[in-house]
Amino acid sequence: AEFAQLRDPAALETYLARVTPAAESVRRIGAEIPAALPAQIAQIRKALPDFALDGITIYVVPSFGHYNGRVRPVQGGLALFLGPDGMVQGEGAHPNVARTLAHELFHVYQFQMHPDIDPSSATLWMATMGEGEAVYASQVITGASMDDALMSKEFGSAGVATTKALACGIRDRAD
Repeated sequence: AEFAQLRDPAALETYLARVTPAAESVRRIGAEIPAALPAQIAQIRKALPDFALDGITIYVVPSFGHYNGRVRPVQGGLALFLGPDGMVQGEGAHPNVARTLAHELFHVYQFQMHPDIDPSSATLWMATMGEGEAVYASQVITGASMDDALMSKEFGSAGVATTKALACGIRDRAD
């Protein structure tokens, strides 16, 4: 449903106009992702020996600006979608592919540990915890800085007061 607007030629034209200036970077990242996957899978397995790829299909596809990566249950397993256009859109011409792969592969691990959870029905609290765990895992597994793991200089080095204000803001709006 999130891609329904792409049936509209004007919406597709808007997307293409936005991504065209970054096309070279998107192509480069699209090629870098499959090359980086074996090393990231090895790092995940080293940190989490029970991580498995059984029933996992990995796609490198345009996200049309909707995500840099996402995991979804599919018949017979899980699908990991990696969007080079979303990575470039979110982080610029040189996104941290290893960190994004570690983050998304950790989501695969979360699904493996909790197969009954459906991300489309997750509460804000569940989604916040799941994302926080994946951010932390990607930081630990890749050695990324807090700023890099959070993909934000603003939040990574925000300090206790700002972090508390953000957390309380989420809590106050959790319903």
